Amino acid sequence: MYAPGVTYPFVYLDHGPLDPDSFGKVEAVWIAFQSSVPEAERRAIMASCPDAFAGFFRWGDTLFYTESLGDVYGAVVAEEHGDGGVDVSADAAMSFSKSVEAWIMDIHQRAPVAFFVGPSRSLEEGGWNGWSHARVGSVVVPWLEQYLDQHPDLPGEIEELSGAEDSEPGAEPIGVNPFTKEPMFAPRPRATPMDRATLAYLAQCFDVEELTAGEQERARVLAERLEWEPDEEDDEEDE
Repeated sequence: MYAPGVTYPFVYLDHGPLDPDSFGKVEAVWIAFQSSVPEAERRAIMASCPDAFAGFFRWGDTLFYTESLGDVYGAVVAEEHGDGGVDVSADAAMSFSKSVEAWIMDIHQRAPVAFFVGPSRSLEEGGWNGWSHARVGSVVVPWLEQYLDQHPDLPGEIEELSGAEDSEPGAEPIGVNPFTKEPMFAPRPRATPMDRATLAYLAQCFDVEELTAGEQERARVLAERLEWEPDEEDDEEDE
C-alpha cells in the first residue's frame, strides 16, 4: 500500500518497475490533460514520444493516445534499453520505465496531466502506482464523465489518425522507424474530440472490481453512455 498522507502529482497507472513478461509486440499509452493542450505543445509531445510506442497518434482537445508502429514494442525496448538481447530483461524494463516517467513528468510541467495510463504492467503494488489505482473511481471516471458532458455529440466511431506519407498535405516528420531507419510522418496534430469507441477502449484499461460499490455504479452508467459492452469472446475467456 502507499503511505497515508503521501500525494503524487497526477494519477499514473502502471508506474514503477515494469514486469519484463508484460512486453508484447504492440503497446499504447493515454494521457488525459486538465485542460486543452496548445498546438505547439501537441507537436512537441509527438516529437518526444518514446520510439517503443510512437507512430500511431490520436488527439482530442484534452486527450492523447499513441500506439506503437507495428509489432515492434518489446523489440524496441530490448534494443534501446537492453544489452543486445532480443528479450526485455528486468534491467531493460527498469531503464525503460524510468525514461517513460521522465517523459511524462516533462509533459506535466508544460501541460498539466490529470491521469496517465502507462505502458506494460507494473510490479509495484504500493507507491505511486497503488495511490493511482485507488483514485480511478475518484479521478478517472469523473474525468470521462465530464468529457462526455462537454462533447454531447461525440460520434460512435471515426477514422483514427495514423501514420502519413510525406507527400500528404500537413504531414510532418515525427521520428525514425527503429528498424527500417526511414523517417516517420504524421498529420499535423488536430484537437478534435475523441469518439465513443476510443473512450470505451480507454475505459477497458481499468479494473472495475477495484472500485467501491458507488464508483462501480458510476462506471456502469459510464459504460452505458459509451455504448460499450464486453465482447462475447471476452466473456468466454473470463469463465
